[in-house]
Amino acid sequence: MMGMTTQQPLEPNDSAQSIETASALQKLAYQLENSVPPQLVLSSVCKTLVRELHAAQAGISLRRLDSDDFDIITQYRADEGGVPAPLHQKPPLRYPITFRGETIGQLEVWLASPAAAVTSDVDILLGEIAHRTGSPAHVVRITRDLQHARERLVLAREEERRKLRRNLHDAVGPTLTAIMLKMGALRDRVRQDTASETMVTELREQIRGVVTQIRHVIYDLRPPALEELGLLTTIREQAQQFSVGGLEVRVSAPDFLPLLPAAVEVASYRIVFEALNNVAKHSHATQCDIRLRIADNLYIDVIDNGLGLPERPQPGVGMSSIRERVAELGGSCSFKKLPSGGTHVVVRLPMFQSTEPAISRQAQPSTPVNHAHDETREPVKVMIVDDHRFFRDGVMNVLKAAEDIQIVAEAATGAEAIELAASKQPTVVLMDLQMPGLSGIETAQRILRVNPYTGIVILTMLEDTDALLATLRVGARGYILKDADDKELLRSIRAVANGEALFGPEVARRLLQYVASVEPASARSAFPELTEREREILALMSQGRSNEDVAGALGTSIKTVRNQVSSILSKLQVTDREEAVARARAVGMNG
Repeated sequence: MMGMTTQQPLEPNDSAQSIETASALQKLAYQLENSVPPQLVLSSVCKTLVRELHAAQAGISLRRLDSDDFDIITQYRADEGGVPAPLHQKPPLRYPITFRGETIGQLEVWLASPAAAVTSDVDILLGEIAHRTGSPAHVVRITRDLQHARERLVLAREEERRKLRRNLHDAVGPTLTAIMLKMGALRDRVRQDTASETMVTELREQIRGVVTQIRHVIYDLRPPALEELGLLTTIREQAQQFSVGGLEVRVSAPDFLPLLPAAVEVASYRIVFEALNNVAKHSHATQCDIRLRIADNLYIDVIDNGLGLPERPQPGVGMSSIRERVAELGGSCSFKKLPSGGTHVVVRLPMFQSTEPAISRQAQPSTPVNHAHDETREPVKVMIVDDHRFFRDGVMNVLKAAEDIQIVAEAATGAEAIELAASKQPTVVLMDLQMPGLSGIETAQRILRVNPYTGIVILTMLEDTDALLATLRVGARGYILKDADDKELLRSIRAVANGEALFGPEVARRLLQYVASVEPASARSAFPELTEREREILALMSQGRSNEDVAGALGTSIKTVRNQVSSILSKLQVTDREEAVARARAVGMNG
């Protein structure tokens, strides 16, 4: 597309201004080839054209690599920053931007009024400017399309990881655990045949090993809490966990978030975690606010009242990780020191359209349950809630063999479980966390709201800490893995029916690790004379670790650890390692 063929003076009887305008544009044309960076070149071109031509607006659009569509890259309007001048309906002047013979974009100029025009000299210069804009425009175009390709790659990768994870979690895992439960019941029936019993036991253990491997794969594919709890509940759970040692973390967010692509969910979760970790470790803050809001993008703000950033901040792993995750999705982030003290982390993530369907799984319908039971004593009434029918059948095979347990209902969804719990009044509810519609957390809340004495036992593929703590907060009294032994399953049901709380061995281990890792307020504020690294070393020493162990844990040399231990003893004014450890343990420091 070319400029106008019939030219009129820019302003009648004002040739001096026309010459001045042409001179300014000519200087701009000569400067284009040496200006950097390219994006600033394009915005500078638009700004100069608007000012020198007294135009209403100038803009540059670039053609996409994969289509003939144009995307606006930069625009500048008269009165930028104030009230933009209205554009008249007359089409803009258009000049092709070419690179090596290919038209890659166009320069557009809207004149101030329909009657305005440019001289032939200015028209030629505008064409020359568009021509010389080709090189920087090409760089911007390639950079933009590389970023878009990267974004599409990240989005596609996370979507595929989510699909793979759900296939493993929702189909393969439950199927194998159901087979394992049924084999447990079969083993009890062939105890008279030693060879058969041994074979069944060996097969059962082999299946358990496969389930464990699947669990590890699921962990690596995607944070379990995002599937079990959702992004908002997971962030709130993280806030609860970080609200220790004098730090209060508050979350402000909409009641519901739109369906987000897997990549945006994972990035948001990791960014909030890294930001909170930085606040807890380095800021000495007493308050931190996490704010999520939705507009044209997803915005995340993390604001604390701590020490703030140093004058010359050295980016650590946390800040670098946040920047990398934001850059992957073509977003933006900044770290600001507040005048009143503290740090403000601002993150913007694009709101890509999710390819995930509104309901990702179809529940396998429940079937009526009417099992006979021993009338001579009161049985434990159990309801099984899981959207995988094969797994429900496996659990039922185990429970049928127990004389003191009666299966009163089974449900495939949370909504169905709430209705059945009200009518059947089960003593114990065995329930999965991840189901279509209402999650296990929401379902447990509603059941306990009506009958707070119901014992909720969570049966899940994963022993995720966030999900575990969230279930405890809503009142669940059991949390065991789906590949648990049938004896462990029965023991959990009986314990919860008696008013106790019981967790599987792996879950109990994870819970104890979390409790041990929570540092009391006295430990966080103790020893201000020590550096952050010296505090880490002292905490490891308080666990009884040698210098060699400390060096291995921190990835440094033994010599460096020895020097830092000497510095710790000097700063604490103690004579030996044992006295330093005793002081650390006295304030609750546990690493």
